[in-house]
Amino acid sequence: MKINKENMMLSVQEASSVWFEYKLSRKKFDGLFLFFEGEDRKYYNQRVEHYTKKEVKGFTCNNRKNVLEVMQYIKDDTTNKELFFIDKDYRYSHSFIEKNIFQTDCYSVENYYTDKKSFKKFLKDEVGINSEKELECLSNQYDYCRTVFHKEMISYNLFAAACRNEKIKVQLDKIKWKSFIMIKIDEVIFKEKLSIEKIFTLYEEYLNSELKRGKKYSVENFENFNNGKEKIRKFHDANFEFFQQNIYEFMRGKDEFYFLKEYIKILKKENKEQKLMKTYNTFYFEPCSNFLSTYSKYAITSPQLINFLEKYS
Repeated sequence: MKINKENMMLSVQEASSVWFEYKLSRKKFDGLFLFFEGEDRKYYNQRVEHYTKKEVKGFTCNNRKNVLEVMQYIKDDTTNKELFFIDKDYRYSHSFIEKNIFQTDCYSVENYYTDKKSFKKFLKDEVGINSEKELECLSNQYDYCRTVFHKEMISYNLFAAACRNEKIKVQLDKIKWKSFIMIKIDEVIFKEKLSIEKIFTLYEEYLNSELKRGKKYSVENFENFNNGKEKIRKFHDANFEFFQQNIYEFMRGKDEFYFLKEYIKILKKENKEQKLMKTYNTFYFEPCSNFLSTYSKYAITSPQLINFLEKYS
C-alpha cells in the first residue's frame, strides 16, 4: 500500500464525518461523548459508565490520527464532556496537555486482556475452576508461557517499532512467524529463532512474491524496504536491551490476542482429553472473531484508566 493524497483526504473526511455526527447528537444528550480507535468501545464503554456513573455515547474514529483530528475540531467548541481514547503503540509514555485524552500505558487495549489476573478470572468464571491449587497451577503455567512468548517476540516488535520510527511502510501480517510457534499448556516452543535477520528474510520472501506477481507498487516497496534495512538494524541493536526490560509495554496487542486465543484452544483440548485435575463439562467458551467483546469482562482495568475516569464521576 502506498500513502497518497487520496488516502490523506479519506482520513480528513472520516474525522469530519465523526465530528458532524457528534454535533448532531450532542443537542439531545447529557452524558459523556467518547471517541475511540477502531472497536475499542467494546473495552471502554462499560468501564466509563461504571467509574463515572454516567451514560455514554461512543464514536468510532478508525485510528489514532482521526481521534486526535476530531479532538482538534471540537476543542474550540467543547462541552467538557468529550473524552478521547488512543493506543500508545510503540511510542514512549507521553503526557498530553489536554486532560481529556487517555492513552494506554501498554501497546493497546488488547494487552489488558492477556494479563495473568485476567486469565485467572477466566479460569474461575468461564471454565468453572474452584480449586485454588488448580487455579494457581494453570495461571502460573499461562504466565510462564506468555513470558516465553514475549521473549521470543522482542526482535519482531523492535522491527515493527523501527519501521514506524523510520517511516518505512511494511505489512507486518505478511511476516509468517506463526508457522514457527508451538504452544502447549506448559511451554512455548519456537522451531526457529525469530531474529532480526530471520525477520528480514521472511519479509523479503513476501516482497519477492509480490514482484513475481507484478503487483502494484511492488518494485517501489522492495526498494524502499532494502534501502531502510540498515536503519532498522541500527534501531534494533540500539534498543534491544530497553525492549527486553519493558516488553510488556511494547508487545503488539494483536499478537498477544493471537497467543491468548491459541492458549484457550489448548486448554479446551486438555479439558476434553481429561488432562486437567478435573474435567469441566460446562466449559463452552470459544475464542471467536468478536473476542474484544466476549472476553472484555475478564480484561484488567488499569489504575491509570481508573484515575482518569474518576475525574468525570
